[in-house]
Amino acid sequence: MWLVKVVRVFCVIMLSLTLITATSCTKSYKKIENLDETRKAPIGGNLIIISQFSFDPAVITIYKGEMVTWENMDDVPHIVVWEGVQSKKIGYLEEFKYTFRESGTYLYKCPIHPGMEGKIIVK
Repeated sequence: MWLVKVVRVFCVIMLSLTLITATSCTKSYKKIENLDETRKAPIGGNLIIISQFSFDPAVITIYKGEMVTWENMDDVPHIVVWEGVQSKKIGYLEEFKYTFRESGTYLYKCPIHPGMEGKIIVK
C-alpha cells in the first residue's frame, strides 16, 4: 500500500517537473512592426537598415572618422559595394561596418539586387 502511494507521489512530481520545464522553454516571438522603435544606432556610429530590398535611410550625412553599420533585416543576403569597397554577403541579422576616413560622396548599391542604392555624404 505504501509503495503505491510513493509511486503516485513520484509520478505527480515528475509530471509537474515536465510541465514546468516545457513551459519555461517556450519562447514567444514578437513581429517587428516598426524598425525605428526597435533598432537604435550603435554607439559611435550610424545605422542603415536593409529591409524590404531597400536601404533605410537611403541618404545619410556623417563626418570623417565616423563608422556606418549596415544591418540586414531581410531573410536574403545582400552585399554593400561602392568604388573600391565591397562587403561580404550580409545574411539575416548580420552587419557590415565601415569607417569613412575621407570626405566625399559615396554612392553604394547591392549588386545582387538592382535598384538597391544609397548615398553617404562625408563632411
